[in-house]
Amino acid sequence: MSWASPFALQAAERLPFAQAIERIEASLRFGIDPSLAPIRCLLAELGHPEYSYECVQVAGTNGKTSTSRYTAALLHAQGRKVGLYTSPHLVSYTERVEVDGEPVGEELFALGVSYALAAWERIAARDEDMRAQGVTEFELLTAAALVMYALEDVNYAVLEVGLGGRWDATSAVPTVGCALTGVALDHTAILGDTLAKIAREKAAVIHPGIPVVLGPSAVSPAEVLEVVSERCEDTDVRPCVVSDASHPVVCDPDFLASDADLTTFAVHASAGDEGVVSFDVHVAVDVPDVGFIEADYPQMTVRGPVYQPQNAACALSLATAVLARPIPVAVARQALLACPVPGRFQTLRTEPLAIVDACHNPQSAEAFCDAVRAAFPDAASRPTLLIGALADKDHAGIVERVVPLFNRVVVTQSDSGRAFPAADLAAEIENLCGVKPAAVYGDARSALDALCGESFIACGTITLIGEIAAILA
Repeated sequence: MSWASPFALQAAERLPFAQAIERIEASLRFGIDPSLAPIRCLLAELGHPEYSYECVQVAGTNGKTSTSRYTAALLHAQGRKVGLYTSPHLVSYTERVEVDGEPVGEELFALGVSYALAAWERIAARDEDMRAQGVTEFELLTAAALVMYALEDVNYAVLEVGLGGRWDATSAVPTVGCALTGVALDHTAILGDTLAKIAREKAAVIHPGIPVVLGPSAVSPAEVLEVVSERCEDTDVRPCVVSDASHPVVCDPDFLASDADLTTFAVHASAGDEGVVSFDVHVAVDVPDVGFIEADYPQMTVRGPVYQPQNAACALSLATAVLARPIPVAVARQALLACPVPGRFQTLRTEPLAIVDACHNPQSAEAFCDAVRAAFPDAASRPTLLIGALADKDHAGIVERVVPLFNRVVVTQSDSGRAFPAADLAAEIENLCGVKPAAVYGDARSALDALCGESFIACGTITLIGEIAAILA
C-alpha cells in the first residue's frame, strides 16, 4: 500500500532543517497524561503512513538500541529496504531516523517534521481537548519518522521504544513482531518503582498473532517472569526466550517447556577493545500461521564488547521470525559484523585511545564492567575513567559498579539540564568508593582538553557521550 499525504504542505509549513529542530525542541518533554491519543490522531491526520510498510518493535530497559540496529541490518541484508528508528541521538537528530543503515538527510528530516507539525496544527485548530492535552517531542518525531519511511518506500521499519511500552508513541502502530530485551529499574518516576510495575508497562508491546522474542532479563527474576508470562498467556503468544548457554535462563520450567521456545547463544572468543566477539546462536522460534522454525547460526561475529552477542541473538531470533525463514549464515554473519552500534563501547579514537559507552543505569553499568574486564584484563594498564551522570538516574548504583575498576578517575558533566553536578558526583565517588577523583571539570570540553594525549574510557550518561563524540569528530 503506497502512501500519499491527505493534505498539501503550504509554503510557510515547509520548514528548513534548523527551524524544524527548533520547533521540535520547543514541544513538550512529556505529556500531561499517558495516552496514545495524540500520536493516533497525528497518524490519522497524516493518512496513516505506517500502513505502507510493516513495523517491528523493540522494547526493554537495556539492549534495545543494539537489538534494533542488528534486526534492521539483518532484514536489509535480505534485500529489504529498512527504516530504523532509535533514540536518543548522539550528535544530530537525523541519527534517529535511518534508511538502510544511513541517517536520512536534513532535507528529508525537515520534510517529515513539517508534515507532523502541520498535521498537529490542523488537529489543534479543531479539537479543543487535544489542543489542551498537547503533543510531545517524541510523538512528533515518531510521526515524522513514519512519514519519512513512507516517502522512502521502505519494506520494514524497526522501531525502538522510547520509554516503557504501553504508552510509547511507537505502540500506536500495528506490528509484525516484537522483542522485549529485558527489564530493570529505570525511569521509576514514570514507569513504576518495582520491577513488576516496569515489566507490566514494557510487556504491553506483546500482542496476539505476532512472534515475540524475550531476552534473559525479561523472564527473570520471578516477579518479572510472572508479569511477562501472564501477558503472553493473555495474548495467546508462545514467545521465544533467549538464553546464554554458559549461564542458562533460570525460570519456571513449565513456562519454558509449554509456552516458549529457547534460543541459545554461546560466546567462544573475544578480542580487545577494537576486536570482535565470536559466538554461535541456535534459534528456535514459533511464528504464528507458519509454525516452528529452527536455525543454526555458527561463528557469528560482532564488533565491540562482550554484552553484544545477547542482543545479536535477540535480533537473529526476531529477524528469522519476521522473515518466517532462516537467514543464510554467511549473509547473517556479514550483516552483524558490519553493523555499527554508536555509543556502545565505541572506539572514537585509537591514538590515544578514546572509548565511549552510554551505560546509564546499574544493569547497563554491569555490562560495561564486563566489557572493560574483557578488553583490559590487566587492571593496572586500564585507561583513565571519565564519568558523568544524570541527576534523575541511579548514579550511585553506576558509581559503585564502575569506579572500582579504574586506577584513575576524572569527573565531568554534560550540558543537559538533568546533569548531576560534577562536584557532587566527585563527592559521591569519594564517599561510596573511597576514591578521590584526580580532577573535576564542569563541562565535557574542559575535560577533553585536560585529557589531550591521554587514553580514556567515558561512561555514565548518553548526553555526555554525545557531547564527547561531537567534540572528537
